[in-house]
Amino acid sequence: MADGVSKHGDHIYREVVDNLHEGIWAIDKDANTTFVNARMADMLGYTTEEMIGQHLFSFMDDRGREICERNLERRRQGIAEDHEFELLRKDGARVYTIMQSSPITDQDGNYAGALAGVLDITKRRNVEKELHLAREQLERRVEDRTNELRQTIEKLEQENEERKRVESLFRQLLESAPDAMVVANADGEIILVSALTKEMFGYSKEELIGSQVEMLIPQRFRGGHIAHRKVYAANAYVRPMAAGLELYGLRKDGHEFPAEVSLGPLQTEQGMLVFTAIRDITARKRAEDELRESRERFDLAVRGSDAGIWDWDLRTNEVYFSPRWKGMIGYTDEEVKNDFFEWEQRLHPDDRQRALATVQAYLSGETREYELEHRLRHKDGSYRWILARGAAVRDSQGNPYRMVGSHIDISERKIAEEMLRDRETQLRAAQTIQQHLLPDKSPRIDGFDIAGASVPAEFAAGDHFDYIEMSDGTVGVVIGDVSGHGFSSALLMASVHAHLRSLAEMEIGIDEILTRANSSLVKQTDVGHFITVMFVRIDPHSKRITFVSAGHPAGIVLDRSGVVKARMESTSFPLAVLPNTEFTSGDPVTLEPGDIVILLTDGVLEATSATNEFYGEERAIVFVHENRDKSADEIAAALCREAREFHVNVDKQDDVTAVVIKVEDGA
Repeated sequence: MADGVSKHGDHIYREVVDNLHEGIWAIDKDANTTFVNARMADMLGYTTEEMIGQHLFSFMDDRGREICERNLERRRQGIAEDHEFELLRKDGARVYTIMQSSPITDQDGNYAGALAGVLDITKRRNVEKELHLAREQLERRVEDRTNELRQTIEKLEQENEERKRVESLFRQLLESAPDAMVVANADGEIILVSALTKEMFGYSKEELIGSQVEMLIPQRFRGGHIAHRKVYAANAYVRPMAAGLELYGLRKDGHEFPAEVSLGPLQTEQGMLVFTAIRDITARKRAEDELRESRERFDLAVRGSDAGIWDWDLRTNEVYFSPRWKGMIGYTDEEVKNDFFEWEQRLHPDDRQRALATVQAYLSGETREYELEHRLRHKDGSYRWILARGAAVRDSQGNPYRMVGSHIDISERKIAEEMLRDRETQLRAAQTIQQHLLPDKSPRIDGFDIAGASVPAEFAAGDHFDYIEMSDGTVGVVIGDVSGHGFSSALLMASVHAHLRSLAEMEIGIDEILTRANSSLVKQTDVGHFITVMFVRIDPHSKRITFVSAGHPAGIVLDRSGVVKARMESTSFPLAVLPNTEFTSGDPVTLEPGDIVILLTDGVLEATSATNEFYGEERAIVFVHENRDKSADEIAAALCREAREFHVNVDKQDDVTAVVIKVEDGA
């Protein structure tokens, strides 16, 4: 048994190691691979079997081998460390990693190899490179723009004798700048703004001059901005503000907008001034978002081998149709011309107007996305359902001049959808039929209140209950459950319903009714299916009940105090199990005023909570007793609801059915 536990533990350990996000790599003292997990092998494009036995140097270039030899020497010295290392994939690609390497020693403390945890940081390295390049480009651009301003200012300072003219020239330059310009002193007090600044932020010149620059920044950024401003004043140079971050301006009306900001210092006789150029990039952001969405739509259009591509030049009406596009409707590449009419003429007559209107609505800007399901005529004369998606390229005025997209044949999906609709219609019809099999009203017996409720797990249920007027003046109450649930179980229960009602018209006992029904059902029912049935006969005059239970959960009789007065246990096998089964009656029970009879299917009793507890008979008894003052109809319906809510696994939901028989006071 200890070996079994050990193997089980090894299996669990292996599962854990193989499912780690981190690669695991072990080598022996000669640097030959002795173990890798699945993540490590996948990281380098090998299988674990391919890597086992391979020398460590097989997975790196010459430079890597030199570094690795030095690292291995430190492992031999017993040194564990973290370091970055570059490996080679099987396909030759480079993989950048962080390794956590530790030496392995034998029982005598001698070096026996090394073990490393390996984390793939290739994507992070690539992103860092791209960010570094983008930052350099942005800094160069801002530096160029700021240098232009500095040169202008230096020129004005050199022409000091023409101060008034220089000042006028400076203001003209400020007003003509393509960006909003704000000039502030080292304390952040605004001393000069351009007209574009007033327009961009919605303030008057009087409101801006003398105020702190933080008024133009959203409240959540102001504290940090004050600190950055003080640091910048102590070490000012031309640079973009918060490079790599999303920056926002705040208008007077409280509206925020994305902004691009650059800074430039100027030393004057009155102290340092900071020139801030602010550009509202709302339109650019919107254009970038639209371009990204357009690319995503195009990627979606060309994804997979079933996509046919088209590229439409709106200026010439020439369209490129890919070979797959043409093959989708049965033509070779040479049989279809590169003309818009080739698509238009093959439209199904019922789709033509809608299809052309969809294209026009997209090109005119009425709709933001182009997606169209339509039919195209195949070479053989039939029609194929096509899903078209596309995106337009527009000029600076927003006019489209090119449109690119894809066609995907969705004919099979359309057929499947139609079949699904037909199946749903049939299932709903079956559900309606079954609902009609359930009694539409309870039997009216003086001194009794009888009601049942049933909730199917699917469209149709394998549970059933019924009230049958017997030939001897008594009333039969039946509750049953077919193994499984769903459409097939519902059909079998409909057959049981018909058999029991037909046999009840004969002057025979309920034990004989079930015996004869079983003889017929055994022949009609597939092996593995069976039906549990509880048949209770109520004598209204004697208040006496007799019953036969074919493998059904026990019926419960409660007295008015909630104590179990009697249990109606199963008296035989379920129906449709053995051909010659005889069904016998259980001991009769005489009912008294205040008694309640509970009949349930296993869907109620076996409803399972999140802690794997069954709802069970005890909960059902307590629930019924606590609600004994309500009508039988209310108790049965509420009990089914509670069992359904108690059960947490929707995928394993079962039909739930309950019948409640109350003996009224004064009966």
